[in-house]
Amino acid sequence: MRIIFDLEGTLLDGPSRSVFPGIIELLDVLEQREHPLYIWTGASSSVKPLLNQLGLSKYFRDFCFCDIPYPKPDPRGPANMIDFDLAADLY
Repeated sequence: MRIIFDLEGTLLDGPSRSVFPGIIELLDVLEQREHPLYIWTGASSSVKPLLNQLGLSKYFRDFCFCDIPYPKPDPRGPANMIDFDLAADLY
């Protein structure tokens, strides 16, 4: 099962930019179970160094930031990220 996370308010506390309690443990379990993990966020790609600093980047296969051709909430953003064909795969 592929799992897509939002960034601020889900993984990170927005104002402090700290990882919410229990998130690292959750990501460790999901990684052990070999679930592909992704981030789809309204934040810009400028947060990528913060994700590296906090040790979060290593858990995720790909990221979809707001400074891409199809930012949130456009479903084509994550669809492209996980190679999902919106026309063929939705029912």
